[in-house]
Amino acid sequence: MRRAHPLVTASVTALSLAAACAAAAVNPPAADDAWARVEMDRDTLTAWLGPVAGVDYGAFQWIPAHLLATRAPVDPARVTVIEAPFRITLGGESFDPADRPLTFAGRESTAATGPGWWLVQFVGPTRRDWLGDLTARGLKPVQYIHPFTYVTWGEAATVASLQEAGLPQVRAVSEFRPDYKFRPDEGFPPAVGHQREMMALVANEYVPTLQGRMGAVGAAIRAITAVNSLLSVIYLSATGIRGGEIAEFPEVYALQDVPMDGGVRGEIQNQVNAGQLDASGRAHTGYLAWLDGTGHDGSTVTVSVVDESGFRASHLDLADNVSGCVPLPGPLSSCSGNAYSDHATHVAGAIAGTGASGIVDGEGFLRGIGVAPGARIVAQDFVPLLSYEEGGMVPDGMSVIFTEAVRSGALISNHSWGPSSTARGYDIPTLQVDIGTRDADPATTKNEPLLAVWAIMNGQGDRMTGPCAPASLGSPDEAKNILAVGATYLLDGAGQRAGEFDRLAHVSAHGNACDGRRVPHLVAPGCTTDNASAAGDRSHSRASSFCGTSMAAPNVSGAAALFSAQHYARTRMPPSPALVKAALTAVAHDLAGQRNANTQGEVVMGHRPDRFQGFGRLDLDAAVNPAAEVIHVDQTHVFHESGEEWLLQVEADDPDLPVQVMLAWTDAPGHGLGGATAAWVNDLDLRVRAGAHAFRGNAVGADGWSSAGGVPDGANNLEGVFLSPAQHGGDVLEIAVLATNIAGDALAPRNPQLAGPRQDFALACYNCTTRIDAKSTAVDLALQAPSTTPVVTPGGTVALPFSIVQPGPGKTQKLRVDLELPEGLWHVRRSDNGAWECVGGGRHVRCTTAADAMPGTVTAGDVLVRAHADLQPGRLLSGVARVRARDNSDPAGSNNAVTIAVQVMPLQDLLLVDGFEGGGPH
Repeated sequence: MRRAHPLVTASVTALSLAAACAAAAVNPPAADDAWARVEMDRDTLTAWLGPVAGVDYGAFQWIPAHLLATRAPVDPARVTVIEAPFRITLGGESFDPADRPLTFAGRESTAATGPGWWLVQFVGPTRRDWLGDLTARGLKPVQYIHPFTYVTWGEAATVASLQEAGLPQVRAVSEFRPDYKFRPDEGFPPAVGHQREMMALVANEYVPTLQGRMGAVGAAIRAITAVNSLLSVIYLSATGIRGGEIAEFPEVYALQDVPMDGGVRGEIQNQVNAGQLDASGRAHTGYLAWLDGTGHDGSTVTVSVVDESGFRASHLDLADNVSGCVPLPGPLSSCSGNAYSDHATHVAGAIAGTGASGIVDGEGFLRGIGVAPGARIVAQDFVPLLSYEEGGMVPDGMSVIFTEAVRSGALISNHSWGPSSTARGYDIPTLQVDIGTRDADPATTKNEPLLAVWAIMNGQGDRMTGPCAPASLGSPDEAKNILAVGATYLLDGAGQRAGEFDRLAHVSAHGNACDGRRVPHLVAPGCTTDNASAAGDRSHSRASSFCGTSMAAPNVSGAAALFSAQHYARTRMPPSPALVKAALTAVAHDLAGQRNANTQGEVVMGHRPDRFQGFGRLDLDAAVNPAAEVIHVDQTHVFHESGEEWLLQVEADDPDLPVQVMLAWTDAPGHGLGGATAAWVNDLDLRVRAGAHAFRGNAVGADGWSSAGGVPDGANNLEGVFLSPAQHGGDVLEIAVLATNIAGDALAPRNPQLAGPRQDFALACYNCTTRIDAKSTAVDLALQAPSTTPVVTPGGTVALPFSIVQPGPGKTQKLRVDLELPEGLWHVRRSDNGAWECVGGGRHVRCTTAADAMPGTVTAGDVLVRAHADLQPGRLLSGVARVRARDNSDPAGSNNAVTIAVQVMPLQDLLLVDGFEGGGPH
């Protein structure tokens, strides 16, 4: 629902915001003043504090923080105090725009009356009517920059008129100075001397004029490409001093050097991803059997492989999954033809290798199997889009890659490369990547989304030099809408299972982004890995051959393909990039206590999320074989105004398991200026209430669970809440998504003025159900273990029976049995015993039946499982099974769980037990 949010005029005695500020451009709130966001409506605030100044946003109030000192807080969790909330970072400086008032002194007469770029800062989060007022006055809001500021385009006289008007919502008006247009580490004015390849963001309507003016100062125009309906990129070559002159052109919004350091960044890793580990914590064989249990292999999904060349399409492990690349008309294309490389072939095999070559290693692992062996793969080559053999990318190169990917049918794009190996902040290529995530094809009338899974830079831990130290990222690692992936170890130097896949590989970069946002988002095994190579149609490479984030990203791309195929089978709709990110990060494996990528100094990681592991190591089994029900919300709700709120009530599907909630959104494109300037635009905040406690997104305590209270995360577009069983207590939970600031149009990034600011979101809630109505008749369910211990041989199968006694008093409805299989066993059959449906491809199995159970009856079923081939005979394996009825209460729950015991025996002993030797049993 859209709400009107008038400026506060609660009563005739209230201090209005206009009176408090006098004239916003003349006497604004000081930058050092603290302001508060109070999450309550205006009437509740007035009852608490009385009539006060501020802005009413409906679900929250924005008020000067000193007003809180007059009353004790009614609920501290609803109050967030922000110190110095109006300071902005531009040109490498943090300042208050009100301290740099607009002046025309010293400007040429033509500039004083002509068009240009201007900063307009509001008194708080954006309201649509404020933007409408600017437009009506002749100022075009072009780009939001945190906090509360827009870069606008308009005539100088219009800006002077706005300044004189003293509008209460306008806090400051300031010039967008030429030094803001450069990345701080490139310097302003640029160094005199050598020729430099540059890219300029400019106002669209002035492109023809600028071509002539740039030529007049000696710049050579290489190419021009549109970014959206407001801005274009001009790719040019000029000396440094001429670059300084070009930055002085009022039509130029940003000017940057083109980075010239672009380039690239088996079954064992699949089993690590799927959590299929033996008692010693090492991966075991059997990935295809695990995959069969999930019911999906990615066959409805296409993944593009963007690399330094194509992959060897004739390789036996790839040939069945190759899909053609559809090139764009014109001279530029990423479609690679028949060229191939080892790097690209290895990456493609990790995503979608089929294992058709049948080659196994010395430990029995199938060498050519990918995470999603049914997915289609498209070969794309970034090298033709690097300019003049210098490593710099042509201005529309990123757009060509994204467009050709979706026209080739890709839903996911793997990028084990980057246009720059050094941190540049949120620059122009990064801006183009974020646009492409929402809409990869500018020629179509509807959005064509594409999830870019990106290997972050092989930065080798902390880098203590450079403008973004200690981050060691490259570009576009800081894009908001990608899934950024770091690397852990897999094999040792001899190609053996190292068991260190929870330790960051020494090559992996550390974050954060230059503006403080959290990067990476996930990590996965990448050093060293085993899969197909380009040496021949049956060749493979492992051990020291490939170690890096390049090999970690395809694990995540394959996982994204499996999740997408599963989601499509259930909903007949592909998931959004935001939902894939939410689903994979919500249940990632926390690496607290493990080593980061540093070889000295700070080496031990704390709990996720952090700048080393992001939200943790990929846990594919938890994502596609969840132990309890999952709720997915996929961009079904759109916020139009700051202050709107979305609510959902859930309860834990299994009260004995954690509840994990992840909010993700594909944000509106950021500024493209590079450096430390904040790149986030729309700010959503996740809050989960459990009883009297409120848990904020990304506020994680020392124990690894979310901590009550906490400060809202105002920067990241991934927010997680992780509740232990003790924290949620099986009670009703209220999930809230608050639209803290809706400042840009995330839904139409190529036409941002089409409909005004808008933002949708995706949410994944693991172990959640919305069925929270009162339970019907009470029952007393009892789960019984089999009378004899089942036996199994290494590599063999066995049926694990279970029976449920239902003495009454009522009829049970929707019975469910959850099994945590003994370590060393995994589920291999999806449907058992007619009325029972069992799902799960690993150790977590859920069996349900819609049949009612009457009092006094016994309901039985079984689960077919397989034992790992390397299990040691003589072991007694132990697991747990639990029973519950969806629509019944069970007050006497002590008999709902039993231990599952399975005896491992050698084959010859099993034959004796079964009576197959000596003519019969003895």
